[in-house]
Amino acid sequence: MKLCGYHDALPRAIGCRWLQHVGFWVVLFCLSALPIVGRMPFHTRVVYASAYILSLVVVVYAHFWLWARFLARKRYWRYAGGLVATVAVVALAQSRFVTGYLGMGGSPAAYALNFGFFILFTSAIRLGKSGIRQQIEFQEIKAKHLQTELELLRAQINPHFLFNTLNNLYAMAQRQQDSSTADAVARLSHLMRYIIYDSAVGRIALCREIEQLRGYIELQKLRFSEQDDIDVSFTVSGDVGDLVVAPMLLLPFVENAFKHGISLHQPSRILIDVNVAGRTLVFRAVNTVRTAATTNANGDPALGLKNVRRRLELLYPGGHELHLGQVDGQFTARLQLTLQ
Repeated sequence: MKLCGYHDALPRAIGCRWLQHVGFWVVLFCLSALPIVGRMPFHTRVVYASAYILSLVVVVYAHFWLWARFLARKRYWRYAGGLVATVAVVALAQSRFVTGYLGMGGSPAAYALNFGFFILFTSAIRLGKSGIRQQIEFQEIKAKHLQTELELLRAQINPHFLFNTLNNLYAMAQRQQDSSTADAVARLSHLMRYIIYDSAVGRIALCREIEQLRGYIELQKLRFSEQDDIDVSFTVSGDVGDLVVAPMLLLPFVENAFKHGISLHQPSRILIDVNVAGRTLVFRAVNTVRTAATTNANGDPALGLKNVRRRLELLYPGGHELHLGQVDGQFTARLQLTLQ
C-alpha cells in the first residue's frame, strides 16, 4: 500500500524512535554506573550496571510485546501470566548473577519489585506519548473536516434554493408523466442531501453508504444509451447488519471509475463490488483505462484519491489496506476495512 508521503515518513519515524530508545538506555546505564553509594570498584560498577540494564531491557520490551499481543486484545489472564512469569525469571537470574559473580546481596523479590516500578514508569511514558499522538491526530481530523465544510460552502448555492428547485423540477416531470426524468431528479436530490447534510457525522450506517453508491451509479447510467458499448456492474454480498463506516469514503472510488473509465467511442467496463464478511469490508472498483493521460506521475488515476488515502490513515490507522494498480488496460482500487 502506498500512502501519500507515508512511505517516506515511516523510515524516518522508525529511525527517530530507535535513537530515542537507545539514548534512554544509555543515559540510564550511565546513571547506574555512577558511584552514588559506597566505594564499589569501577569494573564492578560497570558489570553490575550492564547486567541491571540488560534485565530492565528484557523486562520492558517483553512487557510491551505482551501488551500488544494480549492486553490490547483484552486477553487479560494471558497478559498477567506472561508478565508475572517474565518478571520472576529475570529477577531470579539477576539475583543469582549478582550474588554468584559479584558477591553482592539482592533478593529476587527486591528485583521483582524494582522491575514492577520500572514497568509502571515506562507504561506511563508510553500512554502519555500515545495520548499526545491521538490528540494531534484528532486536531488534524477536526481541521480537515472544517476545511471540507468551508470548501462545500464556497462551492454550493443556497441549499434550500437548490432543493426547492429540484422539487419543482420533480413535480413538473410528474405532471408531464416523464417518469425517467422524475426518477433522475429524485435520485439527484437524495444524493445531494446526503452529501451536504447527512454525511456531516463521524460514522454512518454502511447500508446508507451503499444506497448512495447505488443511486450515484444509476444517475451516471443516464448518460448512456442502449447503443453504447458500456457495461456497469454493481454487486453487494454479505450481511451489512448494523455496521458503520466513515461517510463519503467509498463514493470517490466510484466517481473516479466513471470519470476515467468511460468512453463513448470504445468498449468500457466498470465493476463495483462490495463484500462484507463479519466486520471486514472488502470494496473493489475496476474500470477500463480510457487513456494513459488520466494517470499522474505516481500512477494514481486521480489526485482526489489522495484525500481518501489521508482520511484512511487518520480514521482507520492499522485497520485498512488500500491497493491501487493498473494491469492489462484495467485500473483496480481495492480497499479492505475493519469496521465497528
